[in-house]
Amino acid sequence: MMRHAAIGTLLSVLLAAGCGSDDETGSSSGGTGADEASGGSGGISGSGGATGGTSGSSASGGSSASGGSSASGGSSGSGGSSASGGTAGSADAICPGGPYETPNTAVAAQQITSVTGATLLEGPVWIAAQGTLYFSAMYSGAIQPADIYQLTPPDSTASVAIADSGSNGLAVDAAGLIVACRHDVQGIGTYDPQTGTSALLVGDYAGDAFNSPNDITIGDDGSIYFTDPDWQLGTGRTSETGMTGVYRVAPGGSSASLVDGSLDKPNGIALSPDGTVLYVGDYHGGGANGRVGTYPVNADGSTGPRDGSDFASGLRGPDGMTVDCAGNLYVAENNTGNLGVYAPDGSLIGRINVAASLTNAAFGGVDRTTLYVTAGTGLYEIQMNVPGYPF
Repeated sequence: MMRHAAIGTLLSVLLAAGCGSDDETGSSSGGTGADEASGGSGGISGSGGATGGTSGSSASGGSSASGGSSASGGSSGSGGSSASGGTAGSADAICPGGPYETPNTAVAAQQITSVTGATLLEGPVWIAAQGTLYFSAMYSGAIQPADIYQLTPPDSTASVAIADSGSNGLAVDAAGLIVACRHDVQGIGTYDPQTGTSALLVGDYAGDAFNSPNDITIGDDGSIYFTDPDWQLGTGRTSETGMTGVYRVAPGGSSASLVDGSLDKPNGIALSPDGTVLYVGDYHGGGANGRVGTYPVNADGSTGPRDGSDFASGLRGPDGMTVDCAGNLYVAENNTGNLGVYAPDGSLIGRINVAASLTNAAFGGVDRTTLYVTAGTGLYEIQMNVPGYPF
């Protein structure tokens, strides 16, 4: 999931609204939860900069805006001052006030729309300036063609915003552009949601094409982090990198650096609210072996090695992710249809049952308490008691 919407561009809109404020192993043939082998994930999962948070949120508490910099994440549990690192005041704009309640997991998911003809929906991302949710709709095909759809509540009718996007996970950068994991061109590209124009940011690692970029998150400094499993490698294409990796693109950069090349099909990805922790889901051989690991993020956006112990384990197909303003992590478990909610210390708060082939989630709505979730060919909404990040 991605974590930082166009904070600088959207700040005035967010403040005016007073609001508080990522996959997916779907199946190219619309299969069941065990579709990791042929499906796709994506979505921008997200963590942007949260204000302090509840007790126990010190692991990711802090303040900096959506995706804040690790250098000045603010003091956790203190209502999160924005300090330096990101647009001043943006943390308060997304997550006004605190402490926050413990997420209520005894809630129901309501389907609000579906896309006829699609095999899988992915990568929801909320753009506050428009009050619009964007997501990818993927179809059957050799390399799973896709369109980017848009939906503006309370309208429940989704329409094509960008045709033939070839996208999976989505995020939004500081310029208001949609940053997409594109399995069609095996790279990371941008789309202007107003004009539909596109550009390729990065398409290879050391000269080798990526497999099929899947999920994405953007740091407050503009660093792009993404996963590259091989779910949508497709017919007739072979892996040039020889691995399924996690990568970073430095702010303004046109090349990728390797974060980790040892995982078995990395999938969902998100940042903690203060931007100092990178979460990555790992399919890890299938079955109940799925796990979520963490990587420390340095002040310059670079990352350290994966922490020795798992943040969460025993997951069946960990997919897209998002975070709330208290630093709790929401993980889509593709093969069970459950959205697991984890405290910043990794303890399980509870699970929200959504639907089969669960792929991703992102917070949105005027007060950021609506959790939008993609599962199979349906888009669902869950009304939460904690605001969160739009990716």
